[in-house]
Parts: sequence; structure tokens; C-alpha cells
Amino acid sequence: MQPPATQRCAQCGRPLRPNQHFCEHCGAPVTPRAPARCTRCGAVLTADTRFCEQCGQPVTPAAAFAPTVVNPNRPAPVAPAPTARRGKGCQIAVGVLGLLGLLLVGGGVVLWPSVRPLLPFVATPVPPSPVPTFAPLPLPPDGGVSAPPPLSATPATDALAPRSFMPTPGLRMRFHVNWPDGTRGEVALVTARLGGANSVSSAELVLDAQGATTTGFGAHLVARADGIESVEDASPDSPTLWLPQDLRRGATWTAPGVKLRVVAVNTLCDLPAVPDIPAKGCIVIGRNFTEAAYQDELVIAPGYGVIRTRDPATGQPTRELRAAETLDANEAATLVRTYAPNAAQALR
Repeated sequence: MQPPATQRCAQCGRPLRPNQHFCEHCGAPVTPRAPARCTRCGAVLTADTRFCEQCGQPVTPAAAFAPTVVNPNRPAPVAPAPTARRGKGCQIAVGVLGLLGLLLVGGGVVLWPSVRPLLPFVATPVPPSPVPTFAPLPLPPDGGVSAPPPLSATPATDALAPRSFMPTPGLRMRFHVNWPDGTRGEVALVTARLGGANSVSSAELVLDAQGATTTGFGAHLVARADGIESVEDASPDSPTLWLPQDLRRGATWTAPGVKLRVVAVNTLCDLPAVPDIPAKGCIVIGRNFTEAAYQDELVIAPGYGVIRTRDPATGQPTRELRAAETLDANEAATLVRTYAPNAAQALR
């Protein structure tokens, strides 16, 4: 977690401690700013917040929450000189003349205010500073991986094309992880085209609290006759079956150390943090790691791949997509090649 920026007194330049109301060296008062709020849902944000805890919206750095020091030596504003008041005798004379004029007109006396009443003051709200967010995610045709099929085109036989669930090349997706062993943090997944039209390569980057990459590894998805194969770049000669050609509900297959089963098809994706994800059309794959005695479920969306990993008993996510954006194809390919040096061997 990044420590908050140290503030200094505007009078003497000494550093200030958090929640300090007066400078302990010169006595200058410190005026804290109002707490910042999320521009999407309005939730109050703390100083070290990088994503809103309510809706996942990225926020500005914590320095935006720093206190403001008031300089006591600043010249006070000069009050305007008071206007001269009329003498009491003049006021009485004016009042008598006004009363006589009203009586000469005849009838009742109508009193009109001599000064127009002031309108109530309405403060104009100051718009919040713009918060950088991930760009909207239009998915242009890439000439390779099939675009997500429209829901109306879903086969009535409850079968889906596995190739449509491969992620689109040129994406950068950010995930929050919270594994059962207590590991928590952020990872980024960048996709690119390093081989032919039947493959998509990716680099998964582990991020630190400041968003810098600490480590990463490459992987590849390749469309074959029997389904989609997954190949880790570190083991290019050991592919495993990621999705079979038969994706009907209840279909099963195996990979080394794990049994997999199609739990649901054409189901709700339920990921409001990323509005470009379709509301429906996802598949759910159950995994049973026999040797580790551990189970989980994968929620896979068309054009994005795995968007959520969750506990099948509680439904709590252990890995979830929080934001996505498109990248330049050359930029994405350069980054992925850095972590996938064996792409040519894996994609042959």
C-alpha cells in the first residue's frame, strides 16, 4: 500500500502529521479538505483507495485527499468603509411628507417595501475533478477469432462454439484476486496475436500496490479439431484441453490432475463493473482438482475468456475482472512476446 504524501506547513515548511489541526512549530492552522467521493456511485473514498470498494471505479492518487494549510500571515481582507447615515431629523421630515402624500390620495394606506428583498443564496456545486478510467471497450473485428455470437443465434440444442469464448487479441484486462490461501492483489492480462488466426496468446502480469509489474508468464490458446487447447509458454510441448468441441450442459473431460464439467451454458455473466460484458451468454465450467482436493468454477464470457473464478459452495469470487481496455495491436504483441519467448514452438 502506498503511504500518503507528506504535507508541509505553508508558514514554516515543517512536515505535518496526519489529522494535525495546527502546525506544532509556528501555530499555523491546518484546514482539511472534504473527503473525495466516487464519481460513479458517490461512495466516500479513503486516501489509499485505488479502486472504489462499492463499484470498482478507478480513482485518483491519494494526494487528492491531503489537508490544506492556511497561512496566518496572509493579509486580511479590508472591509468597505461604512456609508454615512442620514440625520434623525431628516428621516422624520421624510416620513411626515410621505404620510401626508398617502392621505391626500385618499383611501387606504398601501405600504410597499422601499428595498427589494434579497433572494436566498444558492451555492453552485463544484463539479469533481475528472477521474481517469479505462477507455470504453469497443471490440472491432480482428480478422481472426470469431466475434461473440448474438444471443438469438445460440443453438436450440444447448450447444455452443468453443472458439467464440477465446479472448479477443488486443485487450488489457485487470483482475482482483483473493485466493483461499489469503493471497490478495491485482493482476493484468494482455492478449495479442502472435501466430495464425486460430490462436490467441496472453501475458499475465502480477502487479504491486503501485500498479507496477513484479512478474509475469505467457500462455496460448489454440483452436484445434477437438476444441481449444491451452499451452503454457514455459511448457510448449504439453498442451491441455481448455474447452472441448462439445459444450453441451453436463459434458465432461479431463486434464492432468483435474476433472472438468460444463455446469451451465448461455447463463448470466453478472459483471456490472465492466459494462461491455454481455448480460447473458456466458458458460460455467466446474473444476475438481483431485490431488489437491479443491474445487472451483470458471465463468467464461464470449470474446473475453475467463472473467471470474468462484467458490462453487458460496459463490464468492476468488478472481474477478474489474476493468478492460483495448490496446494497439503492435503494442500488445510486443508486451506479450516479452513473457512468451516460446510462442513459435507452442503455436506450431
